[in-house]
Amino acid sequence: MNNIIYRVYDHKDRYHQSYSGKLKESYEWAVYCANNINGKIYEAKINEKGETSSSALIFPKNENKK
Repeated sequence: MNNIIYRVYDHKDRYHQSYSGKLKESYEWAVYCANNINGKIYEAKINEKGETSSSALIFPKNENKK
């Protein structure tokens, strides 16, 4: 079973903070953090070994649009 972690990066793609998807409102905390530092959030899926199995940009949603 995969666990979800929300990883926040600043506008220069430097890691800032992570929030466990197991905690209630963790996504909202990640959005608040990303907004404060003009950053972005990646949703990472963590496997049983503690390794990232996949990661996708989820905030801001229009980051890849021109």
